[in-house]
Amino acid sequence: MKRLMYRFRFPDIVCIAIASLLNTLGTPGGALTDKESTEDTEGIDDHQYLYQVLIGDEASQIPEPALAAVSSRRL
Repeated sequence: MKRLMYRFRFPDIVCIAIASLLNTLGTPGGALTDKESTEDTEGIDDHQYLYQVLIGDEASQIPEPALAAVSSRRL
């Protein structure tokens, strides 16, 4: 279901726990990458990712307007 959703509408912002984020980024073919699963020993290229990561410690304490302003910036 997740792959079908990403095929039609990739999310602009994903709020995710740090442990889940690390598992997703560290897994080849993870939910936020554009390649299918590969062997565990194969490295992940930087151009494989379709997004930029913004990590906020204690994100529940960040005011919504501040989060919107920071996440809408283009680097």
